[in-house]
Amino acid sequence: MRAIVIHPHLDVKGGSERLTKILCESLLNMGVDIKVITARSSDWFDPIRSKIAYLKTEDRSAEAVAKAIAEISQSFNPDFIVNMLQEPFFCYAAKQGSDKPCVMYIHFPIDEEIEEKNLDSYFQHYRYPHLSFQNLGYVDAIAVNSKRTGLATWFIWGVKPEVVYPSIDSIFFSDGEFEKRDTKTVLYVGRFVALKRQDFLLSAFERIKREVPEAKLVITGFVDPRHRDYYEHVKEVYESLRDKLKDVELIPNPDDKTLLELYREAKVYTHPRVGEHFGMAPVEALSQLTPVVIRAPTGLAEVMTHGIEGFVAKSDTELVDYTIKVLKMGKDQWSKMGRAGYRLAQRFRPEFFGKRILGMVTSVARQRKGA
Repeated sequence: MRAIVIHPHLDVKGGSERLTKILCESLLNMGVDIKVITARSSDWFDPIRSKIAYLKTEDRSAEAVAKAIAEISQSFNPDFIVNMLQEPFFCYAAKQGSDKPCVMYIHFPIDEEIEEKNLDSYFQHYRYPHLSFQNLGYVDAIAVNSKRTGLATWFIWGVKPEVVYPSIDSIFFSDGEFEKRDTKTVLYVGRFVALKRQDFLLSAFERIKREVPEAKLVITGFVDPRHRDYYEHVKEVYESLRDKLKDVELIPNPDDKTLLELYREAKVYTHPRVGEHFGMAPVEALSQLTPVVIRAPTGLAEVMTHGIEGFVAKSDTELVDYTIKVLKMGKDQWSKMGRAGYRLAQRFRPEFFGKRILGMVTSVARQRKGA
């Protein structure tokens, strides 16, 4: 089988880009030949760079980009198409002149991070959210990352999708030292965008420090070029607190080795994002036996049990309270929670995601034959 996988900006290191990498590797491991269509890529994709077809058009208009995608798709002649972003435009572009099944995977039906001030930056990253409704008919099946996202998709687009929880990368299932935690470190991993609320956790650390004087805070993640102003804001907050509180560390753009080490050193992973559609980073933490504290509402709460693998906070006050609670846990209680999280994380192994997406493609094909 042959598949086209589309994501326009694989140079941005976020959840959808990481999941695209996971899908590509999973499909290749199942014997599916792939062609990845994108404008740019990062080192995450170095092992499969020969499979990438880059969009080289300088004209960023939807018409020019659709034509460029169609040419690549027609040349490769895939059996199916997977669009890894919530914009049906890419299904339309890849399907021109063909009836190839197109599955679209979305993290949320609208991009909550787009604002008037950064809209042009999104256009420069080959994004066309204003064309979603007119191209929805080119999508044969929609997969979403949580029931929460599924409801939003139904309410906004009038389509009931299939829930396919995301997987995490194979690196997080590698061997290593898991249970030894010498420091009381609070860790947060996320792209630097306002909705992730890194600034809140920095500000809340003063209270954590009062309760647990030996506590340390590490905030890491990737700087999104479309939201660089927010990263600069977080840096300012960090620098204002660093001299006052000490034990605060800000690490931009970590490589995977650093990320893995940070998960394995943390006593608790705290995720202050309100309304997280799912949350791959907390699952990465769980895979390293690190209890997590997440802020409701969140898609991850659909699979995580409060008080077993970690805690689901209903308010910012609870988020801080539960973080302190995990930091103060004795070794036995902490290890029990960590092992429960590790068991949960096994449900998100990378091979499962590709199988589910391929299953959706097969289902579309069966429905067509039965029609």
